[in-house]
Amino acid sequence: MSADPATARGQGRAAADSAVAAAQALGIGAGSTLYNDIEQYPSTASCRAAVLSFLSGWVERLHTRGYLAGMYSSGSSGITDVCGAYHDTRYLRLDQIWIAWWNGVADTDGGTYCADDRYADQQRLHQYAGDVTETWGGVTMKIDRNFLDVRAGAPPASWSVTVDNATAGGFTAGAAWGTSAYSGQRHGADYRFAAPVAVSDVAWFRATLPATGAYEVSVWYPADPGYNDRTPYLVATTTGNRPVAVDQRTGGGRWVSLGVFTLAGGTGDKVGVSRWSAGAGYVVADAVRITRA
Repeated sequence: MSADPATARGQGRAAADSAVAAAQALGIGAGSTLYNDIEQYPSTASCRAAVLSFLSGWVERLHTRGYLAGMYSSGSSGITDVCGAYHDTRYLRLDQIWIAWWNGVADTDGGTYCADDRYADQQRLHQYAGDVTETWGGVTMKIDRNFLDVRAGAPPASWSVTVDNATAGGFTAGAAWGTSAYSGQRHGADYRFAAPVAVSDVAWFRATLPATGAYEVSVWYPADPGYNDRTPYLVATTTGNRPVAVDQRTGGGRWVSLGVFTLAGGTGDKVGVSRWSAGAGYVVADAVRITRA
């Protein structure tokens, strides 16, 4: 696992793809929980950021593929860190945690490693004893004992919202933004446009998201040779605004994905179109769609 959080997140996504391929080869279908084994590590700030970023990528991709995301780890490292980051919007929450804490008690208590109000809705497994010698069918072996309280698997619920520039309470723009119905590729009755200038002057699409998590952001715009070839979209992620340039001279009249991002739950400005472009031609703000990944 890389110490660089961005690289670690990508590695988490790749690990999820590998896990899904292995699960499907064994007949383990969507809706099941797949667990990543994060062995004990020194819980320094850099290690913690790398692990939490890796797990965010793991959660993001498993949810996209229709699986639930779990983690097995030592109570003193991974469990402490994911429970400590439970309300940290920079990271995605797991669906289940598997606590390695050999205290000999068959329950799902997390002790000092995880507060009772975190992962509390049938989301815990507890490895409470290890290296226990047992004999089954005449074969003696060492096993680990586990106690679990988890729900039956189900794919993450689908959710999507579309915000048009005419959606009541869903769009704001300055006086420099005009309104046009010129292009037949528009979404809805009209769209907004403005000339590029060296000031941001962002037109914002506002939406209410059910929870912090991974969302795919797609945009709709009419394409025209006179529009901007480097229109700057801004996605308001939990770690700041992420710019994505789109060529609005081509590919219009359909949904165009900007990618998957971690967005905060609740109501707020989620996607913007800036006038600060190095390209030539009008920048256009028409509609956005946000879909839970």
